Amino acid sequence: MSGSIEEDLKLLLDGKVVPIHQDEDIVTKYLVQQETDYVPIVKRTVGYIAMGLVFNEAGQLLLMQEAKERIRGQWYIPAGRMEPGENFIDAVKREVLEETGIKMECLTLLKVQMKISRRWIRLVFVGHCKGGKLKTLAEQDEESLQAQWFDIDKIKNGTLNLRGQDFFKVMDLAQDYLSRSKDCQHPAYQVGIQPHRHLLQRPVILRRTHNGSVDVLCSGKGRHCLPVIQLNPKSMTLFIALKPWIQEIFQTSSTTQLKSEGMLTLEHCGIPSREHDGLCVTVVYIVPEHLLDTLVEVKHADYAWHTLTDSQLLEEMDKRIFSKNLLIPIVGN
Repeated sequence: MSGSIEEDLKLLLDGKVVPIHQDEDIVTKYLVQQETDYVPIVKRTVGYIAMGLVFNEAGQLLLMQEAKERIRGQWYIPAGRMEPGENFIDAVKREVLEETGIKMECLTLLKVQMKISRRWIRLVFVGHCKGGKLKTLAEQDEESLQAQWFDIDKIKNGTLNLRGQDFFKVMDLAQDYLSRSKDCQHPAYQVGIQPHRHLLQRPVILRRTHNGSVDVLCSGKGRHCLPVIQLNPKSMTLFIALKPWIQEIFQTSSTTQLKSEGMLTLEHCGIPSREHDGLCVTVVYIVPEHLLDTLVEVKHADYAWHTLTDSQLLEEMDKRIFSKNLLIPIVGN
């Protein structure tokens, strides 16, 4: 178990899990219109969707042809709902294999889209082909009719009967990620295995002060640790879940939003199902310069700004967060 907030941040920057400590407060009392009895249950009260963008050595993208009646014959990225008891990596590999016949090697979690009000969360992974055989029309089933590799230009030029173009942005994001050198992309990351009963957000709220130091907002009860905030369907966005808490601890009515810079980690287990169908996303926020003087004095005894002094940690944070944004994109609306 980690012992300080600096050690917690190092673990998160390294893609590892951070336990929720016994003295850490899960802030439910600050939720707006909270549903205290809400529990995420896969395929019942929450839908996790895994999407796999798979590329071959020629740079072609794998598409599957839909079998469902209303979209039959249309092409799309292999994707589908996670089953109870699964984790996200197993889910995306299963969906790709069932719909295309191709075995996927996951490279990294590319993007997370959270529609909390609709109880819908989509995880987009990018990876490579590591075997298998393309499904043919002769092998069609209820999952798909067939699968093929396509050049990106052909996908974009309008000649294919696509189910939609909503995947174009993540397709471009995947191409951009794969074309970059390692020092210009977020480190390869999948999902941290840690059980959670609820949908949680672990906000890493950073402020670079006028004198150049870096502070992180932390729970001041017992050991210093990162706060954790419970999400629920009444939390329309990640920030709406955060805003009343910020207003409470700073005693401010400011409604200026803190912009999410991206995600460091995502934690999930899924075993046993129904009991551990929740997750925890670690989201980074940076206090903008015009709010530095507003969000300076913490007026709640349970929380405090903690000035980071570990030079190795500060160097890594500068490289990953401040100088370049090398975080995993997260859309939380």
